[in-house]
Amino acid sequence: PLVEYCQNPNPLVDLVLLYYGSDLDPKNPIVKRISEIGSVKEIKNPTEQELVAFAKRRMEARGCPFESGAAEELSQRTEGDYSRFLNELDKLENYGNGEPITLKAVKALVSPKPEDDVFQMTNALMRGDIQTAFCIYKDLKKGSGDEIGLLALLTQQFIFLEKVAYLDEKGCGVNQIASSLNAKPFRVSMGIRSLGGS
Repeated sequence: PLVEYCQNPNPLVDLVLLYYGSDLDPKNPIVKRISEIGSVKEIKNPTEQELVAFAKRRMEARGCPFESGAAEELSQRTEGDYSRFLNELDKLENYGNGEPITLKAVKALVSPKPEDDVFQMTNALMRGDIQTAFCIYKDLKKGSGDEIGLLALLTQQFIFLEKVAYLDEKGCGVNQIASSLNAKPFRVSMGIRSLGGS
C-alpha cells in the first residue's frame, strides 16, 4: 500500500519516514520509489570527537568553558547517547553559572552508565574483592533501584566474559575479539585481564 500511495501521493501531505539502521537497501521498492519522488537522507550519530568539539564550543559561548579533560569525560560517561549528552550539558551549564566546568564537576554531576559500574563490579567479583563489588552494587541500587535490571546487566557481562575467554583460548587477538563481539578493545583487554589472562 505504501508503494501504491507513493505512485500518487497527496500533494498536501508531507510524508516523513524514519528508519533506524545502517542497512537501507536502495533496491527496496519503497526506498526506490521515495528516492524518485522525494529524498533519502542518511543521518549518522556524531563521533566522540564531534561531540567533544560541539560541547566545548557551546559551553565556551555560554561562559562556562570546559577545563582540560572535562568534555572528554562527559562524552565517555554518556557513551554516544545524544539526548542524554544534551541534557547533561544543560545541567553542567546551570551548575557552572558562568564559571569554568572542571573534570571534578563532571564526575560529580554526570553518573556513568550502569553498564560501566556493572563492568567494574564484575571485575571486582572476579578478583574476589567482595567489599568493592558490594559498594558498587549499593551505588547502582541508589541510582536505579531496579534489581532485576541490574541482574540482567550482570548476566550480560558474565556472558560477554565467557565469550571473551572462549575466543582468547582459540588464540584470537584483542582487536579480533573486539570486532567479533562488536565491543571496544579496551573492554576486551580488561575482560582478559580480569579472567587472569595477559
